[in-house]
Parts: sequence; C-alpha cells; structure tokens
Amino acid sequence: MAMVHQGYGEYKPAVSYLTQALQIFTRLGDDGAKADTLCELASIYLASEGTQDVTSVYLEALQLYTTLDDARGRAKVLTDLAKMYIRQRKYGEAISHYNEVLEIYTGLDDSKERAATLCTLGSVYEDQEQHDEAIQRYLEALRISTTIRSLQGKAQASSKLGRIYWSQGMCDEAIFHYSEGLKANTSLGRSRLRALSLRELGEMYRHQRKYGEATSHYRDALETYKVLGDSEGWEDTIYDLAEIYEDQGQNEEASPHYSDALQLYLSSGPSKRRGDALARLGGAYYDQEKYDDAILSYSEALNTYKDFGKSPEIAEALYHMGEVYRDQEKHEDAFSHYSKALQIYETIGNSTRIADTLQSLGMIRYKQGYLARAIPFLEQAATIFSQVDDRAGERVAFIQRATVALFFYNLLDS
Repeated sequence: MAMVHQGYGEYKPAVSYLTQALQIFTRLGDDGAKADTLCELASIYLASEGTQDVTSVYLEALQLYTTLDDARGRAKVLTDLAKMYIRQRKYGEAISHYNEVLEIYTGLDDSKERAATLCTLGSVYEDQEQHDEAIQRYLEALRISTTIRSLQGKAQASSKLGRIYWSQGMCDEAIFHYSEGLKANTSLGRSRLRALSLRELGEMYRHQRKYGEATSHYRDALETYKVLGDSEGWEDTIYDLAEIYEDQGQNEEASPHYSDALQLYLSSGPSKRRGDALARLGGAYYDQEKYDDAILSYSEALNTYKDFGKSPEIAEALYHMGEVYRDQEKHEDAFSHYSKALQIYETIGNSTRIADTLQSLGMIRYKQGYLARAIPFLEQAATIFSQVDDRAGERVAFIQRATVALFFYNLLDS
C-alpha cells in the first residue's frame, strides 16, 4: 500500500504505512526487512522534501546491513546517500560514498555494477569540471564493459566519453566514442538513444565542416524519429538540416527546411524554437534578397519572442529588420528598428552589439546626408569597439567617422 500511495505522490499515507511496517519488522526481529523499509522511508522523505533527518534514517539502515554482512544492501544505502549529497551539492561526501560502493562491488567481483558506478562517479567529477578525473573513470568503465561484453555499459561509457571530449574540443575522440555508443545503442534496439547519438554526431561533423557526413547522420536521425512518432525530435532535426544548408550558403535549400520546421512548430503551439525558425527563415530570405519575405519572417519572429519575453532575441530580430530596411534604402524604418534594438542592447549590457548598432545608425544618417548627426554615432561605436578589444571593428568605425567628418568639413568650406 505504501508503494501505491508513493506512486501517486501521496507521501503522508505512504509514510504512515511504512512506519507501521517498520514497527512490525522491529518486533519480529527481521533486521533485513527493517533495513529495506528504512531505505524506502528515506526515499519518500527525500521525494517529499520534508524536514526529516533523512541522513540518520539511511545511517540506521547502513548499520543494519553492516551487522547482517549484506554487502549489496550497504552498496544500495551508500549509493542513495551519495545521490542525496549530490542534490545538496556536497560533492566531496558523494565522491567518498561512491568510492566505498566501488570497493564493495570490487569485493563482490560484480563488474557490471562497478562499471555503472564508475560512470556515475565520472559524472560527479564532470559536473565539477574535473575533466581528467571524469575521463579516467569513464575509460575504466568502458574497459570493464568491453571485457564483460556488456553492450549497455559500453553504450553508457562511450556516450559519456563522447560528450566530455566534445566539451573539450577534442572532436576526433568525441566522434570515435559517440560512434561506438551509436553502434551499441543500435544493437540494443534503443531507437531514441540511437537518434540522439545520430544528431550529436551530425553536430560534430557540422563543426568540422564535413557537411556530407553531417547531413547523412541528420537524415538517419530524421527517419528514426519518424518511426518512433517523435514529433519534437523530428522538428528539431529538420531545423538542424536547414542550418547545414545555410552553413554551406545553400539558402534556397535551407528555406524549405526552415519552413517545414516552422509548420511543425506552429502545429505544436508557440515556442522559442518557433521564433528561432522564423528568424533563420528571415535570414535565408535576406541572403536571397527576398526582402518582403524576410521582413515578414522577422516580424513574426519578433512577435513570438515578445510572447516569451526573450530580450536578446527581440533585439536581434529588430536589428536584422533594420538591416533589411537599410538594404532597401528605407532609411527611417531602418533607423527606427536599429534604435529599438540599441535600447535593448544597452539594457542587457551587450557591448559588442551596442557598438555594431551605433555604427549602423551612424551609416544610416550618413546615407541620408545628415553628416553632423552621423559623426557622434560612429565616434561612440569606435570607442566601445576599443573597450571590448575589437580592433577590426574599431578601425572600420574610425575610418567611417573620418570619412564622414571629411565630407562634412568640405561641405562647410564650400
């Protein structure tokens, strides 16, 4: 009954039933059942986020398992304690407990559990950015899993190694291990994990500009999500394919993929990803000089971002609309959108984009023939570029300012 109530999130009656069971097992002198019940009680206390002293409950269970010489029981309690310490961000205590668990499984000659614990321990080190320690544990877990021919263990360790090598910029190592994880997950029939591995490999190949391999992996992921009926995975992979084409400057290929992704996002309701798809579609139209389509896409992206209060994305949409209007020589529309973007960039403190926008505003005024108004914008842009150590931006803004000033002073002299 306690487990039924716990399954429904009804913690109070679950605790009541377990407390009664605990009293019965105590009277019967059944220390094994008592220890098991204490562990269940502690897990409910944790789930309910109450004020009970969970540690003391676990320690009582640990003492009982120790007295009973139940090594697996001890390993279970120590693992639960380690998880609790991770939630509390007490990583030192968690690592200490996991190391004790490793010793227990080594003594039991249980290689499968030892490999699983090494992976978990590696994750703790990785979360603290102790990457060398994490890699050492993952590699040992992979070695053990390979030795005992555990595909499940190999898939887990390989995927973790792929991820950590990728985070360190070690692309070749990351691709190798992700590929091994992909093979293992495929053999295990884990379609969802297989699709995720395919997408991650696609991203890595894209980073290396190996677009053929990237496209192949994304398309395989797409087919897998289609079989699974996973609309979210399908949507995101369509978007990934669009980005691949855009990276290669194949905007006519990218546009229909963004449109497909957009239609899927629309069917699933408003989302930031919908805004992203609209913005990227706007960019693809802009590159093809389809300015009206670009403005429409950016405008819809802007409205979507406003619904979610995404200030950086709102500013970017406004800035890019300014660029489209600028190229159409609709100077006042461009100036208005750049100005609105500037206000947001100043609020969020994005110095680089502040400088970019000031530079754009200056050049708009220059094209309109308002030379005196252009100079202060370009001066401010050059100053900010200098502050953020963007020498190229500073040089361009300085040259633009000097050019505008020269025209201005020549006009005064004439």
